[in-house]
Amino acid sequence: MLPNVRREDWYHTATNTNWDPDYVDEEELFPPEMSGQDAYDVPEGGWEAWEETYKQTAREYFETQHEKDGSVYSVSSAMDQSDLPHSIGMGWEDVLKFHFAAVPLLERAAVTAESQYARFAPDSSWRHMAQFGAMDELRHTELQLRIPHSFVKEDAQYDWAKKLYHTEDWASVAARHLFDDFKASNAVDSALQITFAFETGFTNMQFLALASDAADVGDIEFSEAISSIQTDEARHAQQGNAIIEILNEYDDLDRAQYLVDKSFWRCYKLFAALTGPSMDYYTPVEDREMSWGEFMEEWIVDQFLDSIENTELEKPWYWDQFIELVRKGDTSHYMAGGHYHWRPTLPIAPPGVTEEDREWLEEKYPGWEDRWGYKWDRHAEMMREGNEDKTVADDLILLCDLCQLPAIHGDPDREVNRPRAHEHEGEQYYFCSEPCQWIFENEPERYKDHQSILRRFLAGDIQPPNLEGALNHMGMTQDNLFERGIDFRAPEWGDDWAGWSPPSADSPTAADDD
Repeated sequence: MLPNVRREDWYHTATNTNWDPDYVDEEELFPPEMSGQDAYDVPEGGWEAWEETYKQTAREYFETQHEKDGSVYSVSSAMDQSDLPHSIGMGWEDVLKFHFAAVPLLERAAVTAESQYARFAPDSSWRHMAQFGAMDELRHTELQLRIPHSFVKEDAQYDWAKKLYHTEDWASVAARHLFDDFKASNAVDSALQITFAFETGFTNMQFLALASDAADVGDIEFSEAISSIQTDEARHAQQGNAIIEILNEYDDLDRAQYLVDKSFWRCYKLFAALTGPSMDYYTPVEDREMSWGEFMEEWIVDQFLDSIENTELEKPWYWDQFIELVRKGDTSHYMAGGHYHWRPTLPIAPPGVTEEDREWLEEKYPGWEDRWGYKWDRHAEMMREGNEDKTVADDLILLCDLCQLPAIHGDPDREVNRPRAHEHEGEQYYFCSEPCQWIFENEPERYKDHQSILRRFLAGDIQPPNLEGALNHMGMTQDNLFERGIDFRAPEWGDDWAGWSPPSADSPTAADDD
């Protein structure tokens, strides 16, 4: 008779496995500092109303994931004999290198976050769903490490898919700082930041946008892999919505509002550094359909507003500033310029901006030439004069003491994103923007002791005290010269670079040229 029973009649009973412990106290089994029950005014039993949108049994879960993996790995097998991605060009390879360096091990960190919910979440239905979430994230990690592994023998920069977060590279420090901030919280706080702000707000940007670009450039393997991942992320995101529904029922949204405001801004900054340049500068111009700003408005702004409007939460207080930055694409442009000027610090090959790029950027971001063109003009002039070394920084830049990203500003006449200073306990702290300063001022004890790369340099922890010492500290040692970023279009921007091959550590020609 069981097959005739409707799912809605048995699912809640099957997943509602809360019980009264006999051998330990409830607080010993689920410590409030881990579950989050002491941080909110939800009464005893209140969390049992937690209910996710996606209701899935273990059997259904494994069958679905098996089908997804079968689809992805069949495409990968078909691509094994192709020359992808090298035949597509170095611009697209930059996108892949940056994605694989930044994302797979963040997915591995998400395994521990979902595992925290699976163990300490204050309701059994949530714990049930989080077990699937932890397995999802492990699958995502393995899938995204498998692809670059096959490319390492041809290009050592792909090895940073496994090594970035084991180094002190500035990009690694910034990403770890963000995810450690989200994870170093109780289950409720962590899930609000990771599953609502991060996954509802931003994983569409990295996975849907790049999946579309990958399909356009012909990288079917990458497109299939990250499209498969995004279908899981959409399910994870429902955890945050379910939490907010319960908090709203008990009029307890103040803390949730702060956490969403804080984490949404922090996610925006990180994705602007990662995905913005990938979409606006590194994807071959003929394959760019939407700009970073256009995609942000359509997929992030609209979707996030829909999520907010379905709750009693309000838009973040800095929303107007955020929208201005999105429409002008300024944070993406800052980061692309920073990537180029400090390219030896990154395991990619950031290209100079060609005339075709500039036309596209001006079309997508009216006024780009006035705000940014002259900076690239200077780089181009140095290239024409044979002074490529003058296009690379010989010093360190001001880093934000909150997001740990470069506090660079391209238009001193505009207030948005202007670097600013704040004194706390006699120490001067610097921030890239008003929201970053606001986050720090709300929780100074949480952030004040973190040492950015720049602070380590000033404290004498980086030796020798110069750029080469900083590169060694970041893992870009003399032994890893071929992993440092170069301009693959140098010295003559705009030349046909389809036949260009990246140097490998075994290449005597590359070593001689260096």
